[in-house]
Amino acid sequence: MINLFEIPINIIKFFKVENFSHKFRKLENLKRVLKVHSLLEIKPFDKNLKNIVAKVGDNYILSSMEYDTKLKKFNFKQLGRMKGYPYLVRDCEEYYPDKDIYYSFYIAKVKANEFRKGIGKKLIQLAKCESYRYDCKGKIHLDAVNEARPPFYFYRALGFDSQDKLKINIIDQYRKLNQPLPDKYKKWCISMYLPENKTGMRI
Repeated sequence: MINLFEIPINIIKFFKVENFSHKFRKLENLKRVLKVHSLLEIKPFDKNLKNIVAKVGDNYILSSMEYDTKLKKFNFKQLGRMKGYPYLVRDCEEYYPDKDIYYSFYIAKVKANEFRKGIGKKLIQLAKCESYRYDCKGKIHLDAVNEARPPFYFYRALGFDSQDKLKINIIDQYRKLNQPLPDKYKKWCISMYLPENKTGMRI
């Protein structure tokens, strides 16, 4: 049986039930439902919809979680997922400039089940939190690529930059005009990083 560990005390605030014993029984149910190794919390929370993050290996699964007082059970809906982990970058000029060796949280994949709902932003926010938790000091890097749905506008909106200034300038021009990126640019794979003096979001 997979054991559930690393449960922050604040996780209790997710459970809208009367007594602690009932809360912990629900935690056991949560373990079986999500089949996870650990639970993390993500901030800030929507006032009407609570979010919970399940971490399985390098995968982070963001779900909504609400307690139905009438049916006395939890309802879950998976919102999106991210794969990421701390990475030691050595002698690489593609990401953070003027640094020869450093730890950074690498995002291998981000997927939102629904678009324009703020899900991707919450996952990047989570990556920022994990970067600090793993002592990467807020550094995040990734390789942006998705021919079907290019993520370049999304990452630029959150403050990500790249050493490939030619491609970034082209992306910024089309983004400023609020125009879709031409097909010939959609196949790009761009190494990007979140500058240390920018967060792109509140944490």
